[in-house]
Amino acid sequence: SNDDDDTIRFSAGLSNSVIGLVAGELEIIEALAIDASNLRANVSIDAQHGSRVLNYTASSGDLTLKNIAVKGGYTSGDNSSDPIPILESTYSGAGIRFLSDGILTLVDCKIHRNSALATYVYGGGIFADSGTVALIDSAVSENIASGSFSLGGGIFANSGLVNAINSTLNENTSVSDSSTNSSASGGGIFTRSGPISLTTTTLSGNSASSRGGGISTSRGTITLTNSTITGNSTLGVGGGVYVFRNL
Repeated sequence: SNDDDDTIRFSAGLSNSVIGLVAGELEIIEALAIDASNLRANVSIDAQHGSRVLNYTASSGDLTLKNIAVKGGYTSGDNSSDPIPILESTYSGAGIRFLSDGILTLVDCKIHRNSALATYVYGGGIFADSGTVALIDSAVSENIASGSFSLGGGIFANSGLVNAINSTLNENTSVSDSSTNSSASGGGIFTRSGPISLTTTTLSGNSASSRGGGISTSRGTITLTNSTITGNSTLGVGGGVYVFRNL
């Protein structure tokens, strides 16, 4: 550990190991680093489609993951309300639900095959409300947000920054169970007012039923630097990128 927070580290023999969750999600209530950067292969935390994987419930503090795979997360239920004016996220963020106004940092990580199925669902892979999501050399892939109002198959960030460097977001899906497909946006990334910054990052093969197969934002800004958005799709508008408004 260090002076500011606690750190979980792994012995060399745990390289490429899988931690299977059998009693539900791992709840984190204070600043924490889970660091497997000393290992040749990552450590997987697998909820085996029985629960969410990680739930950071503190309103402040940072969560840092290094060389960790977060996979097999599953949430199902009905969040109680439309996100305006109250964002209710009980069944959002099947991989990681991050309620802090701090920073969620992922380095050499994989957020993979997590599924959030709900009414008013936000973030199949990652949900963040006011905090920052920082991806470095990481991959967010094959995550699903599905419901009558689903936003952010890979990542949902409400007002915080999404900053990805040397990373990939691919084959994530935001799908509506409504026949109108009018409320499923941001297959790869969705933000409401949070800015999005991508540097040497690729978004490919993501899809959304209505808007923004790759990226969708309501009021955020998007900055792309040496990045690629390709092969994303939607049944509505903005196969690659959809910006509703910028106020």
